[in-house]
Amino acid sequence: MSEPSFKCDYGETVRVADSAPAPLIPGTEVAVVGMTRIVQPRELLGGTAAPGTVAYLIEFADGSSVEVPESYVEPTSE
Repeated sequence: MSEPSFKCDYGETVRVADSAPAPLIPGTEVAVVGMTRIVQPRELLGGTAAPGTVAYLIEFADGSSVEVPESYVEPTSE
């Protein structure tokens, strides 16, 4: 089985997408501190993530972190 591909990498600075829920503060720059492809259905941000969903653990400047679906992160334009 091949390694899953991710659009962002560990340690990369990314932006919270405008489509993300307000508590995630859309437009904020955050750091990727982990990523995974979900194997079994599980809760992710109040909903159920299906197998195959890519999730990122993102860290805010204050040190707090949250796991979000890939659709809520975008590479920065640096």
